[in-house]
Amino acid sequence: MAVLKIPYESSLAPKQTVDDVICIHPMAGKKISSDKSHRVDKEFVHKCSNKCDLCRKLEFTSSLAFHGKRLINHLIRTVESLVQDFCSTLCFMEPNCVSYNEVVISSSPSVTKCELNNSTHNEHPQDLKPWANYSYGGTMNTCGQTPCQHDGTCQTGFTDKGYRCVCPKGYEGSNCEITSAMGWIQMTPSTVCFGAKDDSYGIFTTAISGNITTFKLTYQHGHVSCHAPDTSYQSKWGCLWPPLIPNQMATLITDNDRNLLLPTNDYRSNSRGCTFYSLPWATTESPELLFDNFSFPLMVESNQELQIWFSEDLFRWGDSDNGLERTCVAVYGLYV
Repeated sequence: MAVLKIPYESSLAPKQTVDDVICIHPMAGKKISSDKSHRVDKEFVHKCSNKCDLCRKLEFTSSLAFHGKRLINHLIRTVESLVQDFCSTLCFMEPNCVSYNEVVISSSPSVTKCELNNSTHNEHPQDLKPWANYSYGGTMNTCGQTPCQHDGTCQTGFTDKGYRCVCPKGYEGSNCEITSAMGWIQMTPSTVCFGAKDDSYGIFTTAISGNITTFKLTYQHGHVSCHAPDTSYQSKWGCLWPPLIPNQMATLITDNDRNLLLPTNDYRSNSRGCTFYSLPWATTESPELLFDNFSFPLMVESNQELQIWFSEDLFRWGDSDNGLERTCVAVYGLYV
């Protein structure tokens, strides 16, 4: 069994003072140079942190090695080496690598091609194929059970757990389980359109889990109309029908069961059987519609569906003469 345990440095590993634990490069005592020959100049010995969070340990065992086999569909990169049996070390130095394919492509001079993979045959046995002249080497992949949450990238061989998680924006914690995002975060998709009749609501999903105090809609293009075909009734956010109070807004946020979320009751008015409202800081032609705050932050999960409605369309009252036009917006949530 070959065990590689060496201090690991990469752009993904945070720089910090390391001490207490000694980790030795597997090539210690040999010669290695910075050129492609990989010859060693001196013994490679460094200290690592006491939790070994900058160290990596991979185990390439004979039980996980197969001659005449090649793992396909999981290639990270291909590296050519002038040193035989060096693919395991190259795999070690690539933080996402957990297995490799090896083949000699030249005998004079000797050149070995190393294919570095981000998965192993244990997770994808159907991808380990018979392949002449190739050899395959795998490790015990502690990332096989996908411990990292919220699409975090799992890297095998780090920390006392045997893996570490590289978290996406907005998450932290050993398994990316903690929401760290604060402030305005855009929802998906980047453009959401809604109309004024025939259930033409817009759908968006939350970017990450957390607590949201309010939403805002940034105008992109289009308009809605509450009395077609007369263009004088068109606006970005509401209805310009003369009997209504000026600047009556009709754009609403609901959950995916059509339950009204925003605006809150503090700003709603009931007119003709549906909800209109006025906001002191916005008009029907404002470039941005900022809603009032929830009384208590709204707890959401990642990719939770919410909807944008025109009020007459939501309540199915008075929308028969509305136009088919749509307002298109970008949606942002304020996380706290």
